[in-house]
Amino acid sequence: MSAKKKSLLTSAERHMKNGKWKRAISDYTKLSKLEPDNIHTQLKLGELYIKSGQIAAAKHALLRTSSHYEESG
Repeated sequence: MSAKKKSLLTSAERHMKNGKWKRAISDYTKLSKLEPDNIHTQLKLGELYIKSGQIAAAKHALLRTSSHYEESG
């Protein structure tokens, strides 16, 4: 795991523990740009968007997740 990815995950976890959803979303958005095919990142983004009340963004992230699972069987 790269140092940047590890740093972003640590930061996101800290923000989630403190209920700072928007900051955690920012970290996970950066992670998703580093690894655009990481479906776990998209799933976590969906969860965080729900917690922050951003339903449209959650829907988009979760639809990407479901599309991945449909395609991969």
